[in-house]
Amino acid sequence: IISYHKPVSKWKTSDGRWICDFGQEMIGSISLVGDKADFAEIRLGEEMLDKDRVRFQLRANTCYQEMWYFKEKGQKLENFGLRIFRYAEICGFKNEPEIENISIHAPFDDNDSYINTNIEALDRIYNLCKNTIKYCNTDMYTDCFSRERICYEADSYITMRTNFAVSGDTRVAARSMEFIIHHQTWPVEWKQMILPLLDRYLMHTADFALLKRNWDAIVNDCSYHHLMQNGIIEKFPHKHIIDWPYRELGNFDLNSDALSVPNFLNYAGLK
Repeated sequence: IISYHKPVSKWKTSDGRWICDFGQEMIGSISLVGDKADFAEIRLGEEMLDKDRVRFQLRANTCYQEMWYFKEKGQKLENFGLRIFRYAEICGFKNEPEIENISIHAPFDDNDSYINTNIEALDRIYNLCKNTIKYCNTDMYTDCFSRERICYEADSYITMRTNFAVSGDTRVAARSMEFIIHHQTWPVEWKQMILPLLDRYLMHTADFALLKRNWDAIVNDCSYHHLMQNGIIEKFPHKHIIDWPYRELGNFDLNSDALSVPNFLNYAGLK
């Protein structure tokens, strides 16, 4: 789906730059109209450094900064490629910019879910989850468009369950499941998330056709159960991640071969 969004607010800074707020994060690009031979520096970002500066050098080490040049009689220009952003900063335009966000996302029906609790914080959290699924998914679940554009198994487990909570459309989930089974990422624990992910997918969709056509790959490639001896896997063949902050490890032995976290995940897979 391609949709166009004008800024919900727009203001000019004291030094002549224009700041545009599109109201929420979206994947896509922008269009900008120049009515004469002109130059503009475009800065896009997910957050503000202060009230008049967009953080275009993102925390993900991505830089959304471009130089645009317009023809003598003017023209409408658009970005190529996909970015994820909420704010735009336009440098070099004297007149108020004619700008739109071009959002690209998977089909989504807003009527599938709705909440109004009269508790502002709860409603905002719910709408954050709903808009994240609506505007930040394309053909597959991805870690993040500004950082790792990859369909990770563990990230997809969270995203898929959120997807099912706010939308009745399961096509992105199906495409992601089929991709993940055959394109696994590197950590031991992520590979082990495929079975819980598949379990939740089947419980929600009853899509046993997907299970049937991928059965051999699921049995042969999506677990470490064949390595068990006396209920324990002593040594896993791939690198683990155990993605906890260092200060919260609690003396956990990251160098042990018989790691408890992958073994617990192995148990979950058996269940």
